[in-house]
This record gives sequence, C-alpha cells and structure tokens, in this order.
Amino acid sequence: MNYNFARLKRVVNVLLVIIFIYGAFRILLPDVYRFNPQYLVETSILKNKSFSVSPQQIESPKLKIKAYLLEEHSNPIVNVFFLFKNSGSAHETPQKAGLGRLLSDMLLKGAGPYSMTAFGEILEQNAIEISFDNNKDEFFGILKFITKDEKVAAQMLNLALTKPAFPLNYMLQSKKELETQYQHQQERASSYMGVEAAKHLFGRHPYSHNRYGRPETIKSITVSDLRAFMRKNFARDNLIVGISGDITAENAGKLLDKIFNNLSLKNHGKELAESKIDLSSPDVFLNRSLPQKLGIFAGKGLPMSDKDFYPLKVALEIFSGDGLTSRIQKAAREKKGLTYGVYGDITNYDKADVIFGQFSTTSENFEILKNLIIAEWIKFGQHGVTEDELEQAKNYLIASEPLRYADTENLSAMLSYIQKKNLGLDFLQKRNSYIKNVEIDDVNRVAKQYFTKENLRFIAVGDFAKEEPKRK
Repeated sequence: MNYNFARLKRVVNVLLVIIFIYGAFRILLPDVYRFNPQYLVETSILKNKSFSVSPQQIESPKLKIKAYLLEEHSNPIVNVFFLFKNSGSAHETPQKAGLGRLLSDMLLKGAGPYSMTAFGEILEQNAIEISFDNNKDEFFGILKFITKDEKVAAQMLNLALTKPAFPLNYMLQSKKELETQYQHQQERASSYMGVEAAKHLFGRHPYSHNRYGRPETIKSITVSDLRAFMRKNFARDNLIVGISGDITAENAGKLLDKIFNNLSLKNHGKELAESKIDLSSPDVFLNRSLPQKLGIFAGKGLPMSDKDFYPLKVALEIFSGDGLTSRIQKAAREKKGLTYGVYGDITNYDKADVIFGQFSTTSENFEILKNLIIAEWIKFGQHGVTEDELEQAKNYLIASEPLRYADTENLSAMLSYIQKKNLGLDFLQKRNSYIKNVEIDDVNRVAKQYFTKENLRFIAVGDFAKEEPKRK
C-alpha cells in the first residue's frame, strides 16, 4: 500500500511539473504561436491549395436522376443534400405564407405505415438524420447516415417525400410551434430587422415574404395545402442533388433511385421575375427600446456568373471582411472604438444579388458609425485599394476556403449549388484560381462602380424615439 502511494505521489509530481512547464511556455510564447486565425490562414498548408479530386457527375440507372458525387472513404458516413428549385418561401402565395416552413416540420411526423414515434425510433436506432427546410428560392432536405444503413435511410426518406402521414393532432402542434417561432422572430431585434429590410428593399417582389408567414396565414394552412404543394414542387425535373462521403458512384446511383422513386416527373412551379432592390428610398429607422442599435447596409451586388463577381468579392473582403484587418473594422473598431464588428458580403438569390452588411453600436455612437461607414464606402470607391490589401485579402480568401468543406454535409450542399448555378464540375479546383487572378485594376474598377453613395441604403433598429437620425 505504501509502495502504491509513493508511486502515485511521483506520478502527481511529474504531472505538476509538466503543467507548470506548459503554462510557462504558453505565457512566454510569441503572439504568433498563440491562437491567431489570421496567422493560421497565412501559414496554413492549405494556402494556395485546392481540391485534388473533382466531383463526378453520376446518373441513377432507372430514373436517370443526375447528381454530383465526391467520394470520401475515410469515414463510413454519407451525406445527401437535395433541393427543389422554385419552391422556396418566395413562391408561396401571400395567403399561405409559412407553408413551406410548416411542411418541413410535418414531413417528419410519420410516413407510410409508421407513426411519428415509430418513424423517429427507426431513425434513432440506425443513427439516421433527416431534416428539411426552405429559403427564399427553394425547399431542401438533408440525409445523413452510416454506410451500412443505406437501405433503411433511403426507405425512410422516400416515405417522407412520397407518403407523409400529416396527422391532424401534430399539425396543430406544429402550427403552434411555427407561430412561436414567428413571435420570437419579431421579438429578436436582429431577426426583426432582417424581415423589415427585406420588405423595404424588395417591395412588392415575393422576396419580401417572411418564410415564417403570419399567425393568420399559418392558421389557414390545411393538410390539402401541404399535399398540393408537394405535388406541385416535388418532382424530378426541378430536383438537384449533391452527395459526399463513403459511397461509390454505382451505389450512389442506386441510392438516388431508391430515395426519389415515385416522385412526379414534372414540377408546376414558376420562376420569379427579376428583382430590383430599392436603394433610392430614404433609410429606414425602426423604433424599439434596446440597449444598443443594430444596422444593415445594402447595395446592389453581382451574380457568380458575372466576370466582375470575384473582383467585387475581393473588394468586399478588403472593405468589410469578417477578419479584424478590413478597412471598416480598422476605422470603426480600432481607431474609434465604435463597434465590436462590421461585416459585409454578397448574398446571391436566384433573382437578386445584394451586398449586405451588418453592424451594431451604442445609441450615442450610431450616427457617428453610420456616417463613418458612408464616408469609408465612398472613399473606397474613389481611391481603391493598395497592393498589400489586395494580396492579404486574396491570401485569406484562398486559404480559408477549404475550411468551409471540413464537414461533408457542407460539401454535399455546395455540390448541389454548384450544379444549380452552373459553375462546372471543376469549380472546387478552379475557385481559388479565380481569386488569385484578380488584379488591382479589376478591384479598383469595380469599387468605383459599386462603392457609391447611390448604391448604399441603411435599415436599422433601436431606440430612435428621442432623436431620429437624418434620412438620406
């Protein structure tokens, strides 16, 4: 017993010495060796690297459904991301707003011969994950499973897509949950600001619709509405699929036939009209009692197919990227201490391409920060960027890109959107070269065109009752 105690004491002493040395090492380390995202990007082995393997386009043997597949056999997991074009919240009628969001929940409330409880138990027992959701443009789903459970996973997803139960008791429950989500959205300042921004920027265009609907529209939705939506939108000709993980091309093709069997051949959804965002109307200030003020700035952007998309992407990284070295971060955060963050990037919808930025600050600093953003925005357009800024932004965009695909779920989603936007099978290999080939003249030309006072509008929320900011 004494021997064991002495041995334990020696082990403890050794551990204490190791901990002390590690602690001292951490304290005395140069800053670059501590956690520093920018340093990690600059020194990453991923820098200037891209995917070595291209996705392959596959086709299912029976139904001839096409998909992009990227095989990754290091883990026995498969991810399937699929979407139905022209079926998002912007495609719902105003009288049934929120239908797609409600449907995304109801599809998991039992299907075929299985009650909701039995359906959920099968998924849980086999570690299968199925989820559905929508955005403005499409309704989409995600399937994740372990390779050995492929057959069960395909069967359960097929039942959800073709034979959902839609039990009335759970329908009422789902409606209450959706109404609660709507209320939370209205109460949460940032979410409320986003909804209002869509209304003011898109006007009467369907992109102004709230995907959570409204309490009165949610209550009006029936089971017949859900089934009619599925018949109209769930079809093979508006289906796009991305698959990644531990599956061969042959098995992936068979999987597509199993999952999407019994879907109709042709959808009846319609494309939306092009949207022109409203940048000429006055800025919008929404009054709400808050300890701080939140703001959105918006401008016209570019689609990914445009030759100037990547110059604009690089320009926005320099101006308002999510690092600490962007122009506006330095001006607003480091020099003035006006905010914890100002960020901006391009959002690409099917029928609108918008530059969106966000910021927050104290009430007393709001007008100062807003005017600073305007001044820096115009200055950026007039004077352009430096070679050092260009190189730093390009390095960051190139080195950080592979981190987006560390999760095969994200990769399968990207494979779907690569198809949807017609970017090509080799996009993952070529994307970094698009960034690398951006020249300073390209960035400055695009900056001069897009960083103008006419291409900038603000929507903000906060306590504006006492003193409303000047409107544009």
